[in-house]
Amino acid sequence: MVWNTGSYTTFTCILVVGFIFPHLCVEGAKSKASKEAVPKGPQVYDVKLYALKQFEGKMLKLKVETDTCVNLPSSWEKQVLSVDPSGCIILYADQDCRGFRKRLDKWSFGSSNLRDISFESKLSSISTCPKKPTIPDGDEL
Repeated sequence: MVWNTGSYTTFTCILVVGFIFPHLCVEGAKSKASKEAVPKGPQVYDVKLYALKQFEGKMLKLKVETDTCVNLPSSWEKQVLSVDPSGCIILYADQDCRGFRKRLDKWSFGSSNLRDISFESKLSSISTCPKKPTIPDGDEL
């Protein structure tokens, strides 16, 4: 739940060696201004797919909504070499979010070169991560 503070929302973030990791921030609910709940809809992540490693080459931007599966267009299927997600996603080797999979967060190891996580030219579909991590890497559905 997010509280309406009238002018701002507070966040608690992890700070490591001078860098703030925004994907590890937690919204606070500390305000005397108002305790009116602000409705929160489904979360949507922007996911940028690149034809080359290091976020280069042709780019396709997808919007992936919580609890949905997005199949890649056939022209992009098994062609992606780097992925830039705005949040936690799961990459799948088969359509309809099935088969071999890997979890990927923003700035995760392997996102700039899927070969590093054994997912080069394998991507067929994407979903958001479940609220609690329950899917281990590499297992078949």
